[in-house]
Amino acid sequence: MFKVGDKIVYPMHGAGEIEAIEERMIDEKAVKYYRVKIYSGNITLMVPVNNTSGVQLRPVVSRTEARRVIDGFDCMREDPDIPWNKRYKENVDKLKTGTVDSVADVLSGLIQREKNHGLSTSDRKMFILTKSILCSELNAALETDTSEIFEEILSKF
Repeated sequence: MFKVGDKIVYPMHGAGEIEAIEERMIDEKAVKYYRVKIYSGNITLMVPVNNTSGVQLRPVVSRTEARRVIDGFDCMREDPDIPWNKRYKENVDKLKTGTVDSVADVLSGLIQREKNHGLSTSDRKMFILTKSILCSELNAALETDTSEIFEEILSKF
């Protein structure tokens, strides 16, 4: 169980913090919720305490793990050309897993694609979302500036 002040990651939204644990009445039954403030954007989510595994809410990675992810961009490369719709579906599926490695994998592929071919409109939107999700978590883990993290990632390419 998380507590108020814990840094967490919510897949497809990025890192945030548990602001409160609230109880709400649903069909005359008291249900506890985490109120989660997502760092990027103006988003607050209500996550049922008993459904954190279902939505894959997890703690932010450690500093060591964050450094491993950033350093791992040295060996990541774009998948061979595949149709945009298949690539998009694969990327969405990876983001939905919520793991830091799958998000880093998507971002790596999009950075490479941008360098080699440029990005389509849908790829550009995916790039912006993925960058936000990954950098928000790495920023929370390393307690540094998001732009510095992204610049370090870009330097690997």
